[in-house]
Amino acid sequence: FRRGSQHTRRDGLDHWAIRVLRRGQNRLRLGDSCYVVHPGEPVLFSLNQPWESEWDDASWVTLCIPRHAYPDLSAGLAT
Repeated sequence: FRRGSQHTRRDGLDHWAIRVLRRGQNRLRLGDSCYVVHPGEPVLFSLNQPWESEWDDASWVTLCIPRHAYPDLSAGLAT
């Protein structure tokens, strides 16, 4: 999966995403940082930033939280 800068400009999604793998492996690039994520490890990232993700035999759960819905929570996550 890839969410490039053209996607972020076009759709305007401004949500936090909390993702947890149930099985498999995920290689995730957020900006200049790369991560290898294993089952049970939570990942927090913003949908208003570009990202790339590769999956190997993976199953996951993602919770998306709109920033405007919980401004106090969003302020804490952004720091």
